[in-house]
Parts: sequence; C-alpha cells; structure tokens
Amino acid sequence: MLLYNSHRYLFKYNSVGTSPTYTDTPLSWKLGKYILFLVILLVIFATSRFTFRKSVVPQVFFSLSLLLLAINFLNVVFYRSVFFDEIEYILLFLMTFPFFFISERVIEYISENLDYLIELTAKFFIVSDIFVFANFVFFDRLPALAYEGSLMIRFGGFWDDPNGFGLMSVFLLFCNFQKRRYFLSLGLLFCIILTGSLSSFILLFISIIYWSGIVSKRVSSIFFYFGLVSILFAVTLFVSYNQEIFNYLAAKQSSLNAHTKFNIGFTPLPLLLQPLRFHESWLWSFFINYFPISIFIIGMIFHFVFNAFFKTRRTFIHYFLLIFLFGNLFIPFFYVFPLNFIFFLFVVLHSRIAANTEVVYD
Repeated sequence: MLLYNSHRYLFKYNSVGTSPTYTDTPLSWKLGKYILFLVILLVIFATSRFTFRKSVVPQVFFSLSLLLLAINFLNVVFYRSVFFDEIEYILLFLMTFPFFFISERVIEYISENLDYLIELTAKFFIVSDIFVFANFVFFDRLPALAYEGSLMIRFGGFWDDPNGFGLMSVFLLFCNFQKRRYFLSLGLLFCIILTGSLSSFILLFISIIYWSGIVSKRVSSIFFYFGLVSILFAVTLFVSYNQEIFNYLAAKQSSLNAHTKFNIGFTPLPLLLQPLRFHESWLWSFFINYFPISIFIIGMIFHFVFNAFFKTRRTFIHYFLLIFLFGNLFIPFFYVFPLNFIFFLFVVLHSRIAANTEVVYD
C-alpha cells in the first residue's frame, strides 16, 4: 500500500494547478486505492476470527464517526457541496473499525512484523529519493512541486508529496535510529532535508524532544546528544548560508500565508450560515466546521499529545500517532492516503495495547 503513491512521480500524475508539468490524476487511479484497500481488508477479515467485546473506546469512535458523516451528508443536502476529503477519511476509519474486534493472532502478526516493515519502507524511501534527485540533477526531470529556475524544488521520492513523504521519513528516521540502523537514519535525514518541508523540520525537532525524554523522568542520552548535534548543524548552516535561507523563506512566503492565515468564519453550530470549509491546518478547519462537537475531539487530541511527552515508555505506534496529530496543525494529513489509513490502524493497535498489556508492540 505504501507503493501506491508511486504513480505520481512515475506517470507524472498530480494536479495541473500545483504541478504545471504534470497532468491531473485520472479517476481510475483515484479509485484504485479504494479497490486495493477493500481487497486487502476483505482478505484479512475473511480469514480472521472476531471477538465482539464491550469496550468504551470503539463505541465512542464509532459514534463520533457516524455523527461527522451525518454532518457531511447534511452539507450536501443544504449547500450542494461535497467535501470529498472529509468524507474519505471518515469512511477509511469505518472500514478499519473491525480491527477493534479482530482476533489477537492478527494483532500479534502485525506487531511482530512492524519493525521489518519499517526497515523495508526506509530502504524504499531512500532509494526512490536518490533516484528522483539524480533524475533532476542529470536529466532536469522536475518533481511535482518544483518550478524551473526557482529555489522551490522539493523532493518527495516516488510519492512526489514532500509534506507526506517528510512526515513518514521523520517517523522512519527515529524508528531506525532506535534500532541502531544509523546508515538508514542518515539517509532518511537527507530525505527530510530534500523535502524542503517546514512542517517536516518542525516534526523533526518535536521528535528529538520526544525521544530524548527531556521532559520526562528518563532521559535517553543518545537522542539528547543527537538533538544537540542537529541544533549545532542547523546553526552552522544558517551562518554559512544565511542569505540562501532568507531567499528560500521568501519563496515560501505565499505557502506560509496559506497555512497560517485563519480566514474561516466562525459559527456556533455546524453548517450554520456556511458549508464545511477547507483550510491548510486540518485542526483549525475541524474546530470551525464541527463546533461545538470538535471541542471534545480536539480536547482528546491535546490530552494525548501532552501526555505523550511524559510517558517513560516509548513505542513506535505511540510515536506515529503523536507526530501525525501534531503535523495536522500545519498540514491536513488526514486527507493524505496512506498516512490516514496508517493512523487509523495504529489507533486501533494502541487501543488494543491498552486493553491487553501482555502483548508488546515496540
């Protein structure tokens, strides 16, 4: 499933609005991910056993999903407006919902192979990014988010999505670093730099704080010193290339404005006087679109993020949930497949961990 987005770079599919040298993604490819997703899930569910137990967490998530789906339905009825991205991630969650009740054997299989998948994905990311970068250097093949003669040449491997690729690279970097795969970690660091994604740089800094444990009782010295070296490296770059950095930030100004300008009108109830609205900050648009329901959900998100920094036990699943939610402050990652699917799957795994502490998911 992680290979699915490779069609963007290989076939030059994206959006002509953001990629002048690309073409719009055909409908067949857009539908392809749903067919792939459904086939995989149907095979898993058809060959698995289910145990239906009363649990508060699945009931809460399921009820909230149905409520959000109903609001989107009313949005179509009242305003003749279809917010496809919103509907998509809600449906993706509902399709992953049976994992809450699937047999422990499947959960254990996923957890046992998680580290192998992390290593394999890291290798794929590095190789694909080297290929894309070399193709640009030697053959002037521009990636999707790049313009001829501009500083804004951003690389996102075969995914051709610097922000989504950057978030996943940050996740993979620290997971592989934790397993002492330092060469892979170094390669992923260069992948992050090549994205030119400010959100990825922020998530990298947040990850250093998280893994070093400097706000918890147990401090991991290796990540603490990695953070210090990274800061020194960043300062050295700034001193050496300050003018280039200022030029880069100037080129990013319009993008920064789009992500930080909160121009959605507030209403005290969903769909009152306006349809559901899009904003580059998913968290902000969610707060406005579904207020006051959003207060409860965003409260849970902030509670989870805040407590994550004070936990002494670090797991890869918990870490991905943290940076994914934090990243939605700047980028609507809930609209990015397969990141949204990975998030929902990890939500289920995290819930199952809490329900069954005998299974280890490091």
